[in-house]
Amino acid sequence: MKTTVMIDDAVFQQARVHAARQGRSLSAVLTESLRAYLRTGSDRAGPAPALQIPVYGGSSGRGSPGATPAELAALRDDGR
Repeated sequence: MKTTVMIDDAVFQQARVHAARQGRSLSAVLTESLRAYLRTGSDRAGPAPALQIPVYGGSSGRGSPGATPAELAALRDDGR
């Protein structure tokens, strides 16, 4: 099948050099690369790991209650 795709210039150049070194056509190299990606690459992608954010302070070890909305507004309006 013939199609048109947009490929980054550097990636295209690397693929061209790779194909020439192996004595293969660019189409053959791109087809093989895409097949390999579809066979294994999609299995690698998964949900991102949960982000762990440490909380510091407070006597209970669970963090301090923090500032109230009024205190935050006062700090904002004070320009600090």
